[in-house]
Amino acid sequence: MLATLTLLLYISQSTSIADFAKLFNDSTVNTTKPANRSVVSTTQLTTTQLSTTQLSTTRFVSQCSLIKEFRLNVSSHQNTKTYNIGILVIVDNHNTDKDYKIATDSLICYARLQNYTMEHVYIDENADLIKMCPHKDKMLRRHCVAAHYIKKHDWTLFVDADIGVINPNHRIEEYIDDTVPLIFYDRFYNWEVAAGSYLAKNSEYASYFLNEWANFEYRLPNSFHGTDNGLLHMILIEQLAPFAVIERGICQRWLNNSKSYDDLFVFQACTRMVLGANRHWPGKLKLLGKGKAWSRDGWITGTKYCAHDFLFHGWKLSKLGGEWHMPFANPDDLAKCDKGFATFTTKPGVLASVDEIEDIMCRKYVDVERNLFQNVGRLGQKF
Repeated sequence: MLATLTLLLYISQSTSIADFAKLFNDSTVNTTKPANRSVVSTTQLTTTQLSTTQLSTTRFVSQCSLIKEFRLNVSSHQNTKTYNIGILVIVDNHNTDKDYKIATDSLICYARLQNYTMEHVYIDENADLIKMCPHKDKMLRRHCVAAHYIKKHDWTLFVDADIGVINPNHRIEEYIDDTVPLIFYDRFYNWEVAAGSYLAKNSEYASYFLNEWANFEYRLPNSFHGTDNGLLHMILIEQLAPFAVIERGICQRWLNNSKSYDDLFVFQACTRMVLGANRHWPGKLKLLGKGKAWSRDGWITGTKYCAHDFLFHGWKLSKLGGEWHMPFANPDDLAKCDKGFATFTTKPGVLASVDEIEDIMCRKYVDVERNLFQNVGRLGQKF
C-alpha cells in the first residue's frame, strides 16, 4: 500500500492536475470488463513509463462501462434465508418528527408490509440509554445506542432519520451476506463510506466496531473532523488495515490538521487509498460499491428512481422543493398504510427507466472518480 501511495504522490508532483484529469476525459469509452480496478502498482509500471499518455491507456477507470457492468444495485446473490430483521432509526427527541415525517411514515409502512420490526429510538427520553451512551457528540452517540439495539434481531438495518422508501418491492435480505457482521456502502456523490446507513449482524464484532466508532469521541482531534462521517474512515483503516502504520499516519496527519471540507475530503481520499480495491474482509466487514447498495442520495437524479432503487437519502420536509421533490401521488396515504404496496404509488414521470437512471449516475461516477484522484494528489503536501 505504501508503494501505491508513493506512486500516486509521484504522479501528483510530476503531472499537472489538468493532465491528470485527462485520464477521465477520454471520449472513447472502454466497454471491456476491467480486469482490476485497483491503481496501477510500481511493479507494473517503471518510473520512465509514467507518462500521461500511457497512464491514460492503462485506464484508472473504465468510465461508464463500470456502471453498465454492475447495473446499479442489482444484488450479486439471492439470499433465501429467513431472518429476524429490524429497521433502526435513532434521534435525540421528538423535535425533528415533523421534518422527517415522510421518511418515517414510509419506513413504518414498508416494515409493516414486509413483516420487519421498526425500531424508532428517542435517546433523550430513555434514561438507561443516556447512562449507557453518555457521549456528547450526538452523531457518534447513535452508534453506541445501535451497538445495544442490534442484539434484538438477527440483522438490523440502521438508517438516518431522513432516509425513506422510494420503492417497497425490495427486501433487506437482498443485501445480507453472512460471511461478515457489518455491511457498509460507498456514497455515490463522493468517495466517502456512508455513515448514515449500514447493516449490522447480532454479533460481538459488530457491537465492538460500533462502540469503537462512538468512542472516537474520547480521542477527537482539534480539527474539522466531520464527526461520525469523517471518523468512520479512521476506524475503518484501523480495523481493516492494522499493519499499514505509515499510511495511517499520513491520513491521521490530514485529519489532525483539517480545517475545512476540502481538507476532510483529502483525508477520506487517503483512507480509500489505504483500503485499496478490496471490498470484502471475511469475519469483519463488506463494503458495497457505488450503485450496489440499498440506499443512495435521491437528489442526484432529481428524485427520479428506477426499479433497481430501494431507499432514498435526504428526505427532510424543510428541504422539500429544493434538494428533493415529493415523489408520491398521495403522501398522506403513507401514515395510513391501508392500500398495500399501492400506498407507494408515485407521480407520473418519477419512475424512470433503468437506462435513464444509469446514464445520469454514470456521468456522476466519472466526475467523482476524477475528483478523487485530484484529492489524492494533494496528499503530497503533507507526505
